[in-house]
Amino acid sequence: MNVISAITAGGAIVLVSIELRLIGYRGCSYYNDDDCSTLKTYNLGTSGIFLVFTILQFIISICISGFACKATSNTDSTVVNVALNQGY
Repeated sequence: MNVISAITAGGAIVLVSIELRLIGYRGCSYYNDDDCSTLKTYNLGTSGIFLVFTILQFIISICISGFACKATSNTDSTVVNVALNQGY
């Protein structure tokens, strides 16, 4: 599931980056200039925070996938023998 999460987060990073690039090009025909700039600022801030959280999700998913892969692979099968000291 973490691999699927990492792939989804990678796609979301691409889409949010495209959205951040296109925010400046959108027209605001229903608002005056002050409201339009305020709306663009809010949209830019919201998309920026979403991008930061998406990058964080991507990093965490990759790290957890790596740890899970290490935990499930059984390449180091060393057996530790412990001698019990039974002193009377």
